[in-house]
Amino acid sequence: MTSTNKNVTTAALSGAAAAAVVGTAVYMMNGKSRTVHKIKRNAAKTVHAMGSIVSGVSEMLR
Repeated sequence: MTSTNKNVTTAALSGAAAAAVVGTAVYMMNGKSRTVHKIKRNAAKTVHAMGSIVSGVSEMLR
């Protein structure tokens, strides 16, 4: 794995972890409101998109 690929992977994982922490905190504070559901859904989409980006970058670098 090249240095650039490691940096992208590290950044993606850090972002995913931060999104998970924020989503969990908001969920615990607000219960089951529509806003919380929307935030969790958007966070899940973001994490999935980052996974796709990392996969695409790693394929390009092979």
